[in-house]
Amino acid sequence: MSESIGIIAGSGQFPRLVAEDAKAAGYGVVVCAFHGFTDPGLEALADAYTTVYLGQFDKVIDYFRKHGVRRLCMAGAINKPRALDLGPDFRAARILFSLRGKGDDALLRAIMADLEKEGFTLIQAAELSTSLLCPEGVLTRRGPSAEEIAEIDYGWPIAEALGRFDIGQCIVVKQGMVVAVAPGNSAREMAEQVAKPLEEYIFSYNEVKKEKTFSQSRDGIVYIQVQLNDDINDKDAFWSKFKHGVATFKSQLPDNVLALQVLDDFGETSALLIAMESDDKTYRELNEYMDRLQDRLRLIPSVGRMTVSGMQKEQISVYVDNARLTKYGLSDRMLAAKLMQKGFATSGGRLQTDVQVQPVYVARSLNAVRDVEQMVVYADPKGNIVRLKDVARVAREYPKADSYITYNGKKCLLLSVEMKKGQDIVKMGNDVNRATEEFRSELPSDVGIYRITDQSRVVSDSVATFLR
Repeated sequence: MSESIGIIAGSGQFPRLVAEDAKAAGYGVVVCAFHGFTDPGLEALADAYTTVYLGQFDKVIDYFRKHGVRRLCMAGAINKPRALDLGPDFRAARILFSLRGKGDDALLRAIMADLEKEGFTLIQAAELSTSLLCPEGVLTRRGPSAEEIAEIDYGWPIAEALGRFDIGQCIVVKQGMVVAVAPGNSAREMAEQVAKPLEEYIFSYNEVKKEKTFSQSRDGIVYIQVQLNDDINDKDAFWSKFKHGVATFKSQLPDNVLALQVLDDFGETSALLIAMESDDKTYRELNEYMDRLQDRLRLIPSVGRMTVSGMQKEQISVYVDNARLTKYGLSDRMLAAKLMQKGFATSGGRLQTDVQVQPVYVARSLNAVRDVEQMVVYADPKGNIVRLKDVARVAREYPKADSYITYNGKKCLLLSVEMKKGQDIVKMGNDVNRATEEFRSELPSDVGIYRITDQSRVVSDSVATFLR
């Protein structure tokens, strides 16, 4: 019996082309389609076919397991839905909660990682549909000029950065979602005990557009789509206030409401990328300069959300000396146990010895190196004590980064500046450039600030070319 390939099918003709090529190659085709997205005609090509709603992630996994599928291919587009249309199950909600503040690329990678964790292998559509690949070389009547090659070389890394940092080009605005999870409750109990009081609280905010705000309850989970009035200018300030209020209100909900989360990561139009780099300054110092720049840019009426990428946070590292541990008759396990007894209750890093790595737990109040050094890790009846500094070196430092940004080969923070809907992008660009140049004069000589992309300049140049 031939192997079956699972196709997670979005919209358009691409899923059909992939399914046809998979059949031609001798594979069985098992299709999982989405209501409102996938062409129903795809069912005629499939050996097995089902349709689910967006967010029913567990159903997708169970379906492919039922049909013995081990390799999956994603094909076709999923247009951005309304927040409430997602209706995520518990698995999907967990993924969404873990990705607050991140965009499409991070979401897709998280879904792929979860599928791989469940034992599936993700394959690219190109492995099945090699005929769809564009051949190498020039496809038009002429090749690019030297000037066009230079523009390609300039634009390609920018395009990669836009995808890597999830800087969107056209995203829904003034909309968010409140999600509450209470395992064991029926849909009716969620509506009466959770959705109703939550809606009453949400409607106490004058900024909320009541006729566009509504809820949907399912077993164990409720979603409330929240839409703001059109005259709200400082959306970020509202969501910050709203999140704090909802977190406080949670105490008035039933005790079995385990999670209450506000999702508001819906941006506006990305217009500018600004890099701030330095060889000598720390990330903390760069972040302080970046905060001051954002304060300056917030005075521009057309500037919307601003997002900083590349920040590396300092940590307090504990380097244990095994020889000193042995001198005091201690072991690394005893040390870890003593630290936990002293209130090291929040995961804060790792304890590494020559043979193993263990978690280190650091209380939130212990934010100074000296506080950690002075922690008593052993005491005997005679009053002799051993402090952490006696058996370990404690240092504040930056961890080895899994990912980071550089510009001109130097450490860098990247600021994405988005424009509010309906504003003049050229005027906004001029205002931002003016404010940036003024701010540049206040920076130390070893801190550089550069515009990487500027859509306002692109629009201005395009209009000027059109009018010639």
